[in-house]
Amino acid sequence: MSSIDFLPKNDRNLLQWVVNFLTYLMTATAMMMRFNFPQAVYDRLAALRNEFAQKLDVAENPATRTKLSIQAKNTAKKALKADVRLSVKEYLA
Repeated sequence: MSSIDFLPKNDRNLLQWVVNFLTYLMTATAMMMRFNFPQAVYDRLAALRNEFAQKLDVAENPATRTKLSIQAKNTAKKALKADVRLSVKEYLA
């Protein structure tokens, strides 16, 4: 079975995808209930999104862009993508 990654590879596109995903879940609270999507999972994803957004801003700013800021951004991105994949698999697939 071939697996297509549904998450964008580009950092800004990934961030927008997660924002849209969380907005979709939150604007339709019924959707969260329909998929039995726990508020705690939503909150964790939102926190990971916020951390990634902050680290992305630091890594993209020429004044603060360093190897360490890029590494921190990539670590936050990896955690966010892993949690999104797990949450989609567990609650929406």
